[in-house]
Amino acid sequence: MVRIALSLLCLFSTSIVYAGNSEHLLNISLGVISEQWSVGVSTHHRYRFALPVFIGIGLRAFHTSSWSEVQYTGVKGTSGSIALSHPSSQSVNALLEFGLQPLPDFELGMNIDWIGLTVGPHKAGTHPSPFNLLLAGAHDKGTLNSEFYCGWRYRAIGFRMGLQHLIREIQQSGEHYRQGRNLLFIGLNFRI
Repeated sequence: MVRIALSLLCLFSTSIVYAGNSEHLLNISLGVISEQWSVGVSTHHRYRFALPVFIGIGLRAFHTSSWSEVQYTGVKGTSGSIALSHPSSQSVNALLEFGLQPLPDFELGMNIDWIGLTVGPHKAGTHPSPFNLLLAGAHDKGTLNSEFYCGWRYRAIGFRMGLQHLIREIQQSGEHYRQGRNLLFIGLNFRI
């Protein structure tokens, strides 16, 4: 009886869950808030399911910079804060994507960086934390980017807009300081 139940469960889940439909996308996005901006390019492979659900995995490269002074707050037992004028950094991170497509040309989704590397200039004795890792909230390390969006598609071209949650981390003498911002973003994606 257990074998029959497991066989039916496997048959049901593979026929309902994964429809065998996948696509490869190239995304370009620009995020802006009063004192900060970011520009990014990502490529990922998206898997569509029989239900209106999709998941994806890929790589994102992005640059982030500020027009003015930015305040970084101490983390992991580091007290105080550091102010930097015009900080910038470049990151390459692996990303995960999850979403819902309730209508053929409309989607709601999110993507989140989970591991990668960051480089950037040394300023006032500080430098960007080189290793990025998604752990959970205050335990995260480095520079991580997430996007929460709605999108519309016309044939092979899509338009996305939403909220970009950007965490940047710097180090000074072994101490870690972090800054987080929510940016409004727009983006284009192309099926390739």
